Amino acid sequence: VPPPTISLGQNLEELIQAPNRPVNQSIGRPDEGRLQKATSLLSVLENLGAAAGFQILRPLNKRYFATWDMAVLIAKMGEWVSQNIPGQTLSIGNISSQKGGDQIAHVSHQNGLDVDIAYFTPGSKNNMENVVDFKKNKIQKDFLMADQWTLFKKLHSTGLIDLIIVDPVIKTALCQQAAQAG
Repeated sequence: VPPPTISLGQNLEELIQAPNRPVNQSIGRPDEGRLQKATSLLSVLENLGAAAGFQILRPLNKRYFATWDMAVLIAKMGEWVSQNIPGQTLSIGNISSQKGGDQIAHVSHQNGLDVDIAYFTPGSKNNMENVVDFKKNKIQKDFLMADQWTLFKKLHSTGLIDLIIVDPVIKTALCQQAAQAG
């Protein structure tokens, strides 16, 4: 039986618990695992079309495979970003290769459970790098701190995220943003 389709407007919880959804896809840990019966985020994106609210950076490297739950979370967060953070698109970097296992650029990303998300910067070209000025040990001026904090807070509120890893300079700035936001 084919898995259900991810559609915009559907409830996150219903999609996560959908009948016929793929299960037991992730084997092992993100840094020592593999992926079976992977869900293609590229296929999800193609199905949702221009309204998806997310994009895949560097799709030619074919590291856009995830577990069903991760693909649903990305699709729903893309939808949320398009509705709540004007002018931004959720930009996705590496997740996993189709069968998982060792990755060229990462120790992790082996089982479809961790994802690189680009930082929000002005315009539609979000940034995976160069958000920190390492010489001055501070964030660049074009980093949209409040928008990034809003996304991280929303991701955390889903109850589906165990850990968000950022550079220590970004973490300090985000903590300051959180304190200012109350």
